[in-house]
Amino acid sequence: MTFSLKPQNTGSTNNAPTVDWAKINKQVITDNHTAIISQIVDLGEHTPPLSANIDKSTEFDTQEEAEALLEQVSEMLKKSDFEKVKITEQNGKFVVNAQVRQAKDRQEIAVFADLVDNIVDYGDNIGEKPYRVLLNKTWKGDIRGLGLAVVPPQNQGGVWTFAGNSMLTELAKVTKQNTITDGSVKSDLNNIGLILGKALMVDIVSGDFVNVKGISTVPSALLKTIDYSLVNPVGISFDNATPELLREAGIRGSIIKKIKQANNYQGSNMQKAIEAFEKDHNGVVNNQPEQPKQEVKQEPKAKATPQKVEEVDASCPF
Repeated sequence: MTFSLKPQNTGSTNNAPTVDWAKINKQVITDNHTAIISQIVDLGEHTPPLSANIDKSTEFDTQEEAEALLEQVSEMLKKSDFEKVKITEQNGKFVVNAQVRQAKDRQEIAVFADLVDNIVDYGDNIGEKPYRVLLNKTWKGDIRGLGLAVVPPQNQGGVWTFAGNSMLTELAKVTKQNTITDGSVKSDLNNIGLILGKALMVDIVSGDFVNVKGISTVPSALLKTIDYSLVNPVGISFDNATPELLREAGIRGSIIKKIKQANNYQGSNMQKAIEAFEKDHNGVVNNQPEQPKQEVKQEPKAKATPQKVEEVDASCPF
Protein backbone atom coordinates (compact mmCIF):
# COMPACT_ATOMS: atom_id res chain seq x y z
CA MET A 1 0.00 0.00 0.00
CA THR A 2 1.42 3.39 -0.99
CA PHE A 3 -0.17 6.74 -0.21
CA SER A 4 1.71 10.01 -0.28
CA LEU A 5 0.33 13.26 1.08
CA LYS A 6 2.61 16.22 1.68
CA PRO A 7 2.00 19.91 2.39
CA GLN A 8 1.20 22.11 -0.60
CA ASN A 9 1.93 25.74 -1.24
CA THR A 10 0.69 28.22 -0.25
CA GLY A 11 -30.18 16.20 3.82
CA SER A 12 -30.48 12.39 4.08
CA THR A 13 -31.23 9.81 1.42
CA ASN A 14 -33.36 6.69 1.40
CA ASN A 15 -30.25 4.77 0.36
CA ALA A 16 -28.43 5.78 3.55
CA PRO A 17 -28.53 3.39 6.51
CA THR A 18 -29.74 4.75 9.83
CA VAL A 19 -27.27 4.57 12.68
CA ASP A 20 -28.42 4.26 16.30
CA TRP A 21 -25.47 5.91 18.06
CA ALA A 22 -26.87 5.26 21.55
CA LYS A 23 -26.94 1.54 20.81
CA ILE A 24 -23.50 1.59 19.20
CA ASN A 25 -21.90 3.58 22.01
CA LYS A 26 -22.93 0.95 24.52
CA GLN A 27 -20.71 -1.49 22.62
CA VAL A 28 -17.61 0.74 22.92
CA ILE A 29 -15.43 -0.03 25.93
CA THR A 30 -13.54 2.62 27.90
CA ASP A 31 -9.99 1.40 27.44
CA ASN A 32 -6.69 1.95 25.65
CA HIS A 33 -7.43 0.19 22.34
CA THR A 34 -5.24 -1.25 19.62
CA ALA A 35 -6.13 0.56 16.40
CA ILE A 36 -5.10 1.08 12.79
CA ILE A 37 -5.02 4.35 10.86
CA SER A 38 -7.85 3.55 8.47
CA GLN A 39 -8.39 6.77 6.55
CA ILE A 40 -6.61 10.00 5.68
CA VAL A 41 -8.60 12.62 3.79
CA ASP A 42 -7.22 15.79 2.24
CA LEU A 43 -9.62 18.56 3.31
CA GLY A 44 -8.07 21.15 1.01
CA GLU A 45 -6.70 24.61 1.75
CA HIS A 46 -8.38 26.58 4.54
CA THR A 47 -7.97 29.93 6.25
CA PRO A 48 -7.28 29.30 9.95
CA PRO A 49 -9.32 31.22 12.53
CA LEU A 50 -7.81 34.30 14.14
CA SER A 51 -5.56 33.64 17.12
CA ALA A 52 -4.24 35.82 19.93
CA ASN A 53 -1.05 35.97 21.96
CA ILE A 54 0.52 38.14 24.63
CA ASP A 55 4.04 38.08 23.19
CA LYS A 56 3.57 41.39 21.38
CA SER A 57 1.60 44.58 21.97
CA THR A 58 -0.86 46.51 19.79
CA GLU A 59 -1.06 50.31 19.69
CA PHE A 60 -4.22 52.39 19.11
CA ASP A 61 -5.14 56.04 18.76
CA THR A 62 -8.29 55.75 20.86
CA GLN A 63 -9.30 53.95 24.04
CA GLU A 64 -12.40 52.60 22.30
CA GLU A 65 -10.23 50.73 19.78
CA ALA A 66 -8.10 49.33 22.58
CA GLU A 67 -11.17 48.16 24.51
CA ALA A 68 -12.51 46.48 21.38
CA LEU A 69 -9.31 44.47 21.07
CA LEU A 70 -9.48 43.60 24.76
CA GLU A 71 -12.96 42.17 24.25
CA GLN A 72 -11.86 40.28 21.15
CA VAL A 73 -8.89 38.54 22.79
CA SER A 74 -10.97 37.64 25.85
CA GLU A 75 -12.56 34.88 23.75
CA MET A 76 -9.26 33.67 22.30
CA LEU A 77 -6.85 33.52 25.23
CA LYS A 78 -6.86 31.08 28.10
CA LYS A 79 -7.91 32.67 31.38
CA SER A 80 -4.41 32.79 32.90
CA ASP A 81 -3.09 34.71 29.87
CA PHE A 82 -6.07 37.05 29.56
CA GLU A 83 -5.67 38.11 33.18
CA LYS A 84 -2.28 39.58 32.19
CA VAL A 85 -3.73 41.74 29.41
CA LYS A 86 -4.02 45.44 30.25
CA ILE A 87 -4.55 48.77 28.52
CA THR A 88 -1.90 51.37 29.22
CA GLU A 89 -1.46 54.91 27.91
CA GLN A 90 1.96 55.63 26.46
CA ASN A 91 2.94 58.84 24.67
CA GLY A 92 -0.66 59.64 23.83
CA LYS A 93 -1.35 56.15 22.48
CA PHE A 94 -3.40 53.34 24.01
CA VAL A 95 -1.37 50.13 24.17
CA VAL A 96 -2.74 46.62 24.71
CA ASN A 97 -0.15 44.00 25.59
CA ALA A 98 -1.78 41.45 23.24
CA GLN A 99 -1.97 40.83 19.54
CA VAL A 100 -4.47 39.22 17.18
CA ARG A 101 -2.90 37.29 14.34
CA GLN A 102 -4.22 35.82 11.10
CA ALA A 103 -2.20 32.76 10.13
CA LYS A 104 -1.58 31.98 6.47
CA ASP A 105 -3.89 29.66 4.58
CA ARG A 106 -2.94 26.03 5.09
CA GLN A 107 -3.71 22.60 3.74
CA GLU A 108 -5.68 20.47 6.24
CA ILE A 109 -6.44 16.78 6.64
CA ALA A 110 -8.72 14.48 8.60
CA VAL A 111 -7.43 11.24 10.14
CA PHE A 112 -9.51 8.25 11.24
CA ALA A 113 -8.53 5.14 13.22
CA ASP A 114 -10.37 1.83 13.52
CA LEU A 115 -10.39 0.15 16.94
CA VAL A 116 -9.56 -3.38 15.83
CA ASP A 117 -10.02 -4.82 19.31
CA ASN A 118 -13.53 -3.35 19.66
CA ILE A 119 -15.90 -4.74 17.04
CA VAL A 120 -19.37 -3.18 17.08
CA ASP A 121 -22.60 -3.96 15.25
CA TYR A 122 -23.53 -0.88 13.23
CA GLY A 123 -26.74 -2.56 12.12
CA ASP A 124 -28.56 -2.33 8.80
CA ASN A 125 -26.34 -3.23 5.83
CA ILE A 126 -23.11 -2.16 7.55
CA GLY A 127 -22.94 -5.00 10.05
CA GLU A 128 -20.06 -5.76 12.39
CA LYS A 129 -16.92 -3.70 11.97
CA PRO A 130 -14.19 -2.17 14.14
CA TYR A 131 -15.40 1.06 15.74
CA ARG A 132 -14.11 4.05 13.75
CA VAL A 133 -13.01 7.24 15.49
CA LEU A 134 -12.06 10.62 14.09
CA LEU A 135 -8.75 11.77 15.59
CA ASN A 136 -9.40 15.42 14.72
CA LYS A 137 -11.07 17.63 17.27
CA THR A 138 -14.56 18.92 16.55
CA TRP A 139 -16.30 22.09 17.70
CA LYS A 140 -20.09 22.48 17.55
CA GLY A 141 -20.26 19.80 14.88
CA ASP A 142 -17.51 21.29 12.71
CA ILE A 143 -14.33 19.36 12.08
CA ARG A 144 -11.06 21.09 12.92
CA GLY A 145 -8.61 20.09 10.21
CA LEU A 146 -5.07 19.08 11.10
CA GLY A 147 -2.84 21.73 9.51
CA LEU A 148 -0.43 20.21 7.00
CA ALA A 149 2.14 23.00 7.36
CA VAL A 150 5.81 22.98 8.27
CA VAL A 151 7.93 25.21 10.49
CA PRO A 152 11.63 26.17 10.54
CA PRO A 153 14.23 23.81 12.06
CA GLN A 154 14.46 23.99 15.83
CA ASN A 155 18.13 22.93 15.86
CA GLN A 156 21.14 23.60 13.67
CA GLY A 157 21.18 21.13 10.83
CA GLY A 158 17.50 20.35 11.29
CA VAL A 159 14.78 20.27 8.64
CA TRP A 160 11.58 22.10 7.86
CA THR A 161 8.85 19.83 9.19
CA PHE A 162 5.69 19.73 11.30
CA ALA A 163 5.77 21.57 14.63
CA GLY A 164 7.04 19.44 17.50
CA ASN A 165 3.81 19.85 19.45
CA SER A 166 1.50 19.14 16.50
CA MET A 167 -0.84 16.17 16.19
CA LEU A 168 0.90 15.21 12.94
CA THR A 169 4.27 14.89 14.69
CA GLU A 170 2.65 12.85 17.44
CA LEU A 171 1.00 10.54 14.88
CA ALA A 172 4.33 10.00 13.12
CA LYS A 173 5.97 9.20 16.46
CA VAL A 174 3.39 6.76 17.86
CA THR A 175 3.16 4.86 14.54
CA LYS A 176 6.98 4.69 14.45
CA GLN A 177 7.19 6.53 11.14
CA ASN A 178 9.98 8.81 12.33
CA THR A 179 11.37 9.41 8.83
CA ILE A 180 8.37 11.70 8.25
CA THR A 181 9.90 14.32 10.54
CA ASP A 182 13.60 13.53 11.09
CA GLY A 183 14.84 14.11 7.53
CA SER A 184 16.80 10.83 7.40
CA VAL A 185 14.95 9.73 4.25
CA LYS A 186 14.43 12.64 1.88
CA SER A 187 11.44 11.14 0.07
CA ASP A 188 9.64 10.48 3.38
CA LEU A 189 10.04 13.99 4.79
CA ASN A 190 6.62 15.48 5.66
CA ASN A 191 4.79 12.63 3.90
CA ILE A 192 1.99 12.06 6.44
CA GLY A 193 0.54 9.44 4.09
CA LEU A 194 3.09 6.98 5.51
CA ILE A 195 1.01 6.53 8.69
CA LEU A 196 -1.90 5.05 6.70
CA GLY A 197 -2.46 1.41 7.70
CA LYS A 198 -0.09 1.66 10.66
CA ALA A 199 -0.94 0.60 14.21
CA LEU A 200 -1.27 2.74 17.32
CA MET A 201 -3.04 2.80 20.67
CA VAL A 202 -6.13 5.01 21.03
CA ASP A 203 -7.26 5.78 24.57
CA ILE A 204 -11.06 5.92 24.58
CA VAL A 205 -13.53 7.20 27.15
CA SER A 206 -17.01 5.89 26.41
CA GLY A 207 -20.35 6.92 27.85
CA ASP A 208 -23.14 8.92 26.26
CA PHE A 209 -20.36 10.07 23.94
CA VAL A 210 -17.19 8.37 22.72
CA ASN A 211 -14.13 10.58 23.10
CA VAL A 212 -10.46 10.15 22.26
CA LYS A 213 -8.35 10.83 25.35
CA GLY A 214 -4.98 10.31 23.70
CA ILE A 215 -2.79 8.20 21.42
CA SER A 216 0.38 6.19 22.03
CA THR A 217 2.66 3.51 20.57
CA VAL A 218 1.52 -0.11 20.57
CA PRO A 219 3.54 -2.18 23.07
CA SER A 220 5.61 -4.92 21.43
CA ALA A 221 3.61 -7.65 23.15
CA LEU A 222 0.38 -6.43 21.53
CA LEU A 223 1.70 -5.90 17.99
CA LYS A 224 1.38 -9.59 17.10
CA THR A 225 -2.27 -9.62 18.24
CA ILE A 226 -3.44 -7.00 15.70
CA ASP A 227 -5.56 -8.31 12.84
CA TYR A 228 -4.75 -5.99 9.94
CA SER A 229 -7.25 -7.80 7.70
CA LEU A 230 -10.09 -6.09 9.57
CA VAL A 231 -9.22 -2.73 7.99
CA ASN A 232 -9.00 -1.57 4.37
CA PRO A 233 -7.00 1.68 4.64
CA VAL A 234 -7.97 4.44 2.20
CA GLY A 235 -6.12 7.65 1.44
CA ILE A 236 -7.89 10.43 -0.45
CA SER A 237 -6.14 13.52 -1.82
CA PHE A 238 -7.30 16.29 -4.14
CA ASP A 239 -5.23 14.59 -6.87
CA ASN A 240 -6.39 10.98 -6.59
CA ALA A 241 -10.06 11.52 -5.61
CA THR A 242 -12.61 9.59 -7.63
CA PRO A 243 -16.30 8.78 -7.00
CA GLU A 244 -15.30 5.14 -6.54
CA LEU A 245 -12.69 6.00 -3.91
CA LEU A 246 -15.15 8.21 -2.01
CA ARG A 247 -17.66 5.35 -2.08
CA GLU A 248 -15.05 2.85 -0.90
CA ALA A 249 -14.17 5.13 1.99
CA GLY A 250 -17.82 5.54 2.98
CA ILE A 251 -17.06 9.26 3.02
CA ARG A 252 -18.89 11.12 5.78
CA GLY A 253 -21.20 14.00 4.97
CA SER A 254 -19.37 16.23 7.46
CA ILE A 255 -16.07 15.55 5.67
CA ILE A 256 -17.57 16.55 2.32
CA LYS A 257 -19.02 19.67 3.93
CA LYS A 258 -15.55 20.63 5.18
CA ILE A 259 -13.93 19.93 1.81
CA LYS A 260 -16.47 22.15 0.04
CA GLN A 261 -15.37 25.04 2.27
CA ALA A 262 -11.78 24.76 1.00
CA ASN A 263 -10.35 27.75 -0.85
CA ASN A 264 -9.08 25.48 -3.63
CA TYR A 265 -12.24 23.37 -4.03
CA GLN A 266 -13.79 25.14 -7.02
CA GLY A 267 -12.48 23.73 -10.28
CA SER A 268 -10.50 20.97 -8.55
CA ASN A 269 -10.39 17.25 -9.28
CA MET A 270 -11.93 16.77 -5.83
CA GLN A 271 -14.96 18.86 -6.85
CA LYS A 272 -15.46 16.66 -9.92
CA ALA A 273 -15.23 13.50 -7.80
CA ILE A 274 -17.65 14.76 -5.15
CA GLU A 275 -20.21 15.99 -7.68
CA ALA A 276 -20.12 12.63 -9.48
CA PHE A 277 -20.40 10.85 -6.13
CA GLU A 278 -23.40 12.98 -5.15
CA LYS A 279 -25.02 12.38 -8.52
CA ASP A 280 -24.76 8.65 -7.89
CA HIS A 281 -26.65 9.28 -4.66
CA ASN A 282 -29.51 11.15 -6.35
CA GLY A 283 -27.83 14.49 -5.81
CA VAL A 284 -27.76 14.13 -2.02
CA VAL A 285 -24.70 13.33 0.06
CA ASN A 286 -25.13 10.90 2.90
CA ASN A 287 -25.23 13.61 5.55
CA GLN A 288 -24.72 11.04 8.24
CA PRO A 289 -24.50 12.43 11.76
CA GLU A 290 -21.04 12.27 13.19
CA GLN A 291 -20.61 10.46 16.43
CA PRO A 292 -21.08 13.43 18.78
CA LYS A 293 -18.06 14.45 20.85
CA GLN A 294 -17.52 16.65 23.77
CA GLU A 295 -15.00 18.90 23.84
CA VAL A 296 -5.72 1.29 0.42
CA LYS A 297 -5.46 0.63 -2.33
CA GLN A 298 -2.26 1.79 -4.05
CA GLU A 299 -2.83 5.42 -4.92
CA PRO A 300 -0.86 7.83 -7.11
CA LYS A 301 1.58 10.05 -5.28
CA ALA A 302 0.44 13.56 -4.48
CA LYS A 303 3.72 15.45 -4.72
CA ALA A 304 3.80 19.02 -3.47
CA THR A 305 6.09 21.71 -2.12
CA PRO A 306 5.97 22.17 1.68
CA GLN A 307 4.26 25.34 2.83
CA LYS A 308 6.48 27.26 5.21
CA VAL A 309 4.68 29.28 7.90
CA GLU A 310 5.86 31.97 10.28
CA GLU A 311 -20.86 16.04 15.42
CA VAL A 312 -24.35 15.75 14.51
CA ASP A 313 -24.02 12.99 11.01
CA ALA A 314 -27.66 10.07 11.19
CA SER A 315 -26.46 7.42 8.75
CA CYS A 316 -23.17 5.83 7.57
CA PRO A 317 -20.59 6.11 10.38
CA PHE A 318 -17.68 5.72 8.01
